[in-house]
Amino acid sequence: MTRSSGAPLSSVSAPAPSAAYSIRHRPWPAAERVMIPEASDPASGLVVTNRSLLRDGRRWFPISGEIHYSRLNRDRWRLALELLRAGGVNLVSTYVFWNHHQPLPDQDADFTGNRDLGAFLRLCAAEGFPVIVRIGPWCHGEVRYGGHPDWLIAKHEERRTDSPGYLSDVKRYFSHLGRELNPLRAPSGPVIAVQIENELYDNPQHIRTLKAMAQAAGINPVLWTATGWGNAQLPVPDVFPVYSGYSEGFWVDAHEEWDDSFRSHFYFSDQWDDPGVGRDLAGANWTGVAGQKDPDLPPATCELGGGMAAAYHRRPVPSALDIAAVAHVKLGSGSVWQGYYMYVGGTNPDTADGLQESHDTGYPNDLPRLNYDFHAPIGRDLRVRESFHRLALQHSFLEAFGPRLAGMVTTFPDDGASPSKPDDRRLRWCLRSDGAEGFVFVNNHQAVEPLGPVPDVQFAIRLDDDAPVVFPPRPVDVPPGALWCLPVGLSVGALKIRWATANVLTALTADDGAPILVMHAHPSLPAQLCVADSYQTTAAHTEGDDEQFVVTVEPGGTAVTFTAPTRERSHVVVLNPDQALRAWTPTLHGRRHLVLSDAEIVVRDDALLALAETSATVEEFDTGTTTWRRTNIAVERPSPVEVTLIRGVSGERPVPRSFNGRASAPTRAEIREHCARYRLTVPSVPADVERAVLRVDLVGDVAQISRPDAEPFDDLFWSGEPWAIDLSGLRGSDEVTLYLDVTPVRQDPAVRLAPHANRLARQRGSVAEIHAAELLLTQTFDITSFVTIVRGEPK
Repeated sequence: MTRSSGAPLSSVSAPAPSAAYSIRHRPWPAAERVMIPEASDPASGLVVTNRSLLRDGRRWFPISGEIHYSRLNRDRWRLALELLRAGGVNLVSTYVFWNHHQPLPDQDADFTGNRDLGAFLRLCAAEGFPVIVRIGPWCHGEVRYGGHPDWLIAKHEERRTDSPGYLSDVKRYFSHLGRELNPLRAPSGPVIAVQIENELYDNPQHIRTLKAMAQAAGINPVLWTATGWGNAQLPVPDVFPVYSGYSEGFWVDAHEEWDDSFRSHFYFSDQWDDPGVGRDLAGANWTGVAGQKDPDLPPATCELGGGMAAAYHRRPVPSALDIAAVAHVKLGSGSVWQGYYMYVGGTNPDTADGLQESHDTGYPNDLPRLNYDFHAPIGRDLRVRESFHRLALQHSFLEAFGPRLAGMVTTFPDDGASPSKPDDRRLRWCLRSDGAEGFVFVNNHQAVEPLGPVPDVQFAIRLDDDAPVVFPPRPVDVPPGALWCLPVGLSVGALKIRWATANVLTALTADDGAPILVMHAHPSLPAQLCVADSYQTTAAHTEGDDEQFVVTVEPGGTAVTFTAPTRERSHVVVLNPDQALRAWTPTLHGRRHLVLSDAEIVVRDDALLALAETSATVEEFDTGTTTWRRTNIAVERPSPVEVTLIRGVSGERPVPRSFNGRASAPTRAEIREHCARYRLTVPSVPADVERAVLRVDLVGDVAQISRPDAEPFDDLFWSGEPWAIDLSGLRGSDEVTLYLDVTPVRQDPAVRLAPHANRLARQRGSVAEIHAAELLLTQTFDITSFVTIVRGEPK
C-alpha cells in the first residue's frame, strides 16, 4: 500500500469482535420462485417472485410517485414528469377518479382537457415512465365520495359490492376506461400495472369480480395490485398486496396525541400492515388488529407518505426528515417497491358542490375545496421541497444499486428496539444482505417525539464467510436525525469495500472506464472506508495493519483513487451533508452525471436544463479529471407584490359547526363575511418563464384568493407555511389584481395546528394578516454544453 504523501501508516489494532451491536446474516428461508402467475410471462417483461420484481430478466426496484393528472393543468404535466425523473422516481402512479370523468349518468365518460388520461399516459411513455393506474372504481384520494359520482350515490344504496345494479354502472364505466387503457398496456405501452379498489377490507370476492370486469373491458395489465393495509382480506395471487406508511395523519381527532400506528413506521420491522390508515372510514368494522403480510410475497408499498393533507380540524406538516426516515426504514426492513402518496401536489377541479371530501358527504373530515398540495416533495406549484432532496438521495442509491438491494434479505437483531416499548431507547437498526455484501441500516429519527443520541455504537457483522466485520474502529455516538445505510462487503469494479461509514449515493463511470463510487457523509461521523492491504491509494489519511487499512476521506474534497493488485483503478468521492442535499444525478445520452446546484436540474429533449428562481451555482463532477467544475447562473430577484388592506375582520366569527365531533370548515360565504380582505397587485408575468408563483406569508385560519368578480381559484387551511399559489397560467399577462380573503386564527381546541403554526398563533393572537407577498419567476438555462460528455460528444 502506498500514500501520495509517502508518510508512514499509523497503526490501528483490529477491534475485538465483541461489539455491542452484533448480527449474523440469515439467508432466505426458501428458494426463489414465481408467485404471481399473470406476471410470469417473459413477453411481458415483468416477473414477481417471492423475493422481488424482475423486469426484462433483471431485478427491478420500482420507485413510484403518485401524481393526479386531473388535478393538474395538462400544460404542466411535462414539467411534473421531468421533476419526478430528476428525483429518481421510475414509475408513475395515478388515480382515475370516476366523478372527474362522468359527473352525469346520461353522458359518456369525458377524457378531454385535463382529464385526457390517454394523452397523459402517452406523455409518460415519451418521458420513459411505466405507469400503474389506480382505477377504483372507488379510489378516495380525498375526492368527493371517494370518486363515486353523486348520481351513483343517489342511485345505489349498495356500493362496493357485487350488487347487480352497482356492477351494471361499473361495467359501463369500465368500458369507457378500457378504450383509453387497452392500446397503452405493456409491453407495447406504458401501463404495466392496475390497482383495483382501495381500502376494501372484507370483500375479496368483489375484488375478483372487478378484476374480471376490467379484463372483459380490455384492461389487461401485467400486474394487478390492491391495498393490503387494515388487515385487508385480499384474493392473493389474483392481486399483489401493497402497503402504506405515514408519519402523521389528518384522520385522527384533534384532541388525540400521536397515534401508535404512526410511531410504528420509525422502527425496522417485518410488520407491514398499518391498521390506522382508513380507520376513520372503517367505522364499526375497525378492529385495530394489524394483519400479516403474505409470507410468499415480497413487501411492497404504494403509499409511503410523501407529505400529508390538511383537514380543517387537524393540520399536520411532516418534516422532510420525517418523510425520509419512514422511507429509509421501509428500505431497511426489506421493501422491494417504494411507492409514495403524494409525490406531486394538485388542485381539485371546481364544481357547484366541490369535488373535495367534506362533512357534506358524510366524510369525517373537511378538506379544502381546491387545495390538494399535500406538502408533497413536488408542490402543486411544481417547486420542490427539502423532502424531494432527502428522498432523492435514497432514489439515486436505488437507481445504481437497487437491483442488488432487491435480492437482499433483511435480518433483524434479536434484541432490537420495538414499537411495543416506545420508551426503549435502544438503537434502531438492521442488516439487509445477500451473504456476500450488504448494508447496515440505522434510524435515529422519529416524528413528534424526538429521539436522543445513542452512545457507544460499534457493529459486528457476520456474512457468509463467517469472519466478523467490526466497525467503526472505535465506538461512536449516533446523533439525532441519523439515517445511515452503511455498506459491508460492497464490490464496485475491482474495489471491495469491507465496510464504510458513509452512505452510497450513486456510481459513475470515468472517461477511462474506471468506476466512481459517490458517497455522502453524515454529521458527527468520520467518512471512512476499509479495504484489504493489497490496494494502493492516493488517500492522505490512512491507518492500518498487515491485513487491512482504513482511509479517512475529507467530505467535499477531491476523489480518492484505489488501485487493485490487478492494476484496475476505482475512484471514491464523498459529498458533505450540504452538498448531498444539492446533488442531482441526471442521465444524459445514456451516461449518468453528478451535478450540485440549488437550481433544479432536469432533462428535456436530450438537453440538460437548470431551472432557477434565484441566482445559483452549478457544479459538475468531471469524470475525466475526477475534479469539480463550476459555472454561475444569474437570475433577477423576486418581484414584490403590492398588498393593500381593504377591510379588516368583523367582530364576529362564523358560528362553529362540527360533524361527529370534528370541527367543520367555514363556507365560502362565511369566509367573505368574516374575513380580512386584501388587494394584491401582481406585476406582469413574462411569457417565457418556466413558472410563476405567488408566495404569500400570512397568519390566519382559512384563506381564499380570487380575481375581481370571480369565484376563488385557490384556498388554504393555514398550517404555518407560506402559501404558494401557481400563477403560471398568467404568463404573458400584464399587471393583475387579485383579492385575498383570510379569517382570523384563534386558539381553538377543536383545531389542531402543527407546532410551528401553533407557536405563531400564540404569538400573534387572533389575527388575519399578510406579512409579505412576492412573485417568484423561474427561468430556464440550457447547461448541456457545460456538463462533461465523452466519446466525441460536446463538452
